[in-house]
Amino acid sequence: MNGTAFCVLAEVAPSANAQLYLPMVAYHEILEVYSRELHRIHQKLHSCATDWDRLVQAPEISIPSRDSLVQKEVEFHEYLDRRLAGLHINILPLPEISHEDLIIRALKHRKPFDQNGKGYRDALIWFSLVHSAHSDVDEVYLVTENTKDFGPGPKPYPDMAKDLESEGIAPDRVRIVTSLDSFIENHLVPHLGLDTDLAVELSRNEGSGRVLRDWLKSSLGNEIESQNWANSLLGLEPDHGWVMIDNQFTVNKVKPLRVIKLPTCNQAT
Repeated sequence: MNGTAFCVLAEVAPSANAQLYLPMVAYHEILEVYSRELHRIHQKLHSCATDWDRLVQAPEISIPSRDSLVQKEVEFHEYLDRRLAGLHINILPLPEISHEDLIIRALKHRKPFDQNGKGYRDALIWFSLVHSAHSDVDEVYLVTENTKDFGPGPKPYPDMAKDLESEGIAPDRVRIVTSLDSFIENHLVPHLGLDTDLAVELSRNEGSGRVLRDWLKSSLGNEIESQNWANSLLGLEPDHGWVMIDNQFTVNKVKPLRVIKLPTCNQAT
């Protein structure tokens, strides 16, 4: 959740009066993926250390104990909670649905269950969303790359549309979006104000390179000087690179574009 898309999402959502939620299922999946990866890498380190010791006949590599991994998992859990809070993302609670209803749904292969009856966690995510759609919001968007089980969008699968109708929710209020970038571009960015002054200057095509250079320097200010902007705008991870703009910066050509006022992205630690 340190990528540019998440940063932009958190900064832009308030301007669009959008509330962000992470299903409880996905929350626990993130924790489990981290735990599995942590133990996998720990085992790999242990194997490499064993080979090293055998090769040089001197135990020079210190490997963290297995007990220390538990503390790392706790620290990541705390970090995730801080990160979600910093991004203004709330946890969507598990739905109130009986095991019997889920069993029947799985046996009948109703979406999001597949033809083999798999899809328990997807069903929990879906019904979490259905219950949240009872609120007074105009539209609810499910951002997921799982088009196989939730549908290619923008409409949910017919089985899922019936779930909404049975709850008195118009199916067209719930949309499936298959990428975070697409959601930001098509549903959040239109709510942002245009930087009309810059847009007018660029549209004149005279000295557009100088105008854009000066705007970058004046508008981004400290972000450029501290080089924090590289992480936000280019998706660079810390210490993986840096960008500098000096007086030699030029722009040869500016294509037609829409200039928006984007708030500064701040990464939580």
